[in-house]
Amino acid sequence: MEQDLIAIARIRRAIGLEGLVGVETFGETLEMVEVPAEVLIGRNEKETRSIVITGIDLRPRGYVVKFEGVNDRIAAENLQECSVWIGRSQLPGLQEGQFYHFELIGMSVITDEGTLVGTVKEIQSYPAADTLEIDREGKTPILLPFTGSSILGVDKVKRCITISKSFLDELL
Repeated sequence: MEQDLIAIARIRRAIGLEGLVGVETFGETLEMVEVPAEVLIGRNEKETRSIVITGIDLRPRGYVVKFEGVNDRIAAENLQECSVWIGRSQLPGLQEGQFYHFELIGMSVITDEGTLVGTVKEIQSYPAADTLEIDREGKTPILLPFTGSSILGVDKVKRCITISKSFLDELL
């Protein structure tokens, strides 16, 4: 597999005795993967191994994944805290106005009045909404929900996210 990798999930726990694992997803990419799918797993991008996802199931407590060759609880427990990676070329296409998390990291964040707020440091996935962690130089970082009431636009070319100043003022 190619080495231009994108993390799409982290394995959090073994589930049951059949080798299933519960995963924390990074955005919606995992649910768009067509199985069987060859992916890489590892504790970091440089130390990965190839494995095939044979099943993905959404349950009340999150996604559960079955990997080929992982057939018991002990094997599943050995995967805990590994990330699931795919090559950038394997990413499913997106519709207009949709973004992958990795595309937003490093983007400048400005208000609709043109004031620089900071830079997207990380994206957190919460049940209510994805949240941008914005690093503000010399100030405490802020968490901004990625919703229509706060985000006015994303310009992939300029690598800039425009947010509502009034929403930011209420947040601060």
